[in-house]
Order: sequence, then C-alpha cells, then structure tokens
Amino acid sequence: MAGHFIIPKKYYQMTFVVLLILTVFTVLISRVDLGILNTAVAILVASIKAGFVGTYFMGLKWEKSNLIFVFGGIAAIILFFLFTFVDLAYRGAISDDVSRPYDYKSPVKIVTDMDMTKGKH
Repeated sequence: MAGHFIIPKKYYQMTFVVLLILTVFTVLISRVDLGILNTAVAILVASIKAGFVGTYFMGLKWEKSNLIFVFGGIAAIILFFLFTFVDLAYRGAISDDVSRPYDYKSPVKIVTDMDMTKGKH
C-alpha cells in the first residue's frame, strides 16, 4: 500500500477532546427547555459530532475519492428528513369529526373534573 496516509496521533487526540466537549454540551443543553428548538439543537450537535468522527477517526479528510459518496449519502438523509418534516408540518385533521372522535357517534363519554365535583358520572 504505497499511497496510504497514516493519520497523526494529534488528530485523534484533538477529535477526542472535541467529542468530550460536545458531549458535555449535549448533556447541559438537554437540561434547558428550548421549546421547539430542542430537536433542532440535538440534531445539530449530533451532526457536528458525526462530522468529526467521519472526518478524522475514519480518515475521510484524506480520502478525496470517497467524499462524493459520503456527501451524497448525507444529502439523501437530509432530503428524507426534509420530506418527513414537510409532511408532518402540513398534515392536519381531515375534518372536525376525525380530530375529535369522542364527540361523534362514540359510546365513550369523557369525564372531566368539573363533572366529578358536581356528582355527574
């Protein structure tokens, strides 16, 4: 293997430290309520960690011929998530009857706290 590049130890050490820092950041940010941004921040941090692992641990930084396949796979995953999120964002109830089945021809009666205090069952 004449053209094989040996990755220096400093890259592994740097990646290890960055992954430790990002793991601490992940734990700290998980304890903060960011509302709708919780998932986005978690995916962002996980993507950065995956990028470091792929770039340095797997040696993709020095493998120029494989970058097309790697970025093609990442683009495909992003496209699948994009279609899923767009579908979920624009999905709604077909009608009011579908969104609240307990009001429409259902033998099930919803008992609320107000009904319980009045003695109704």
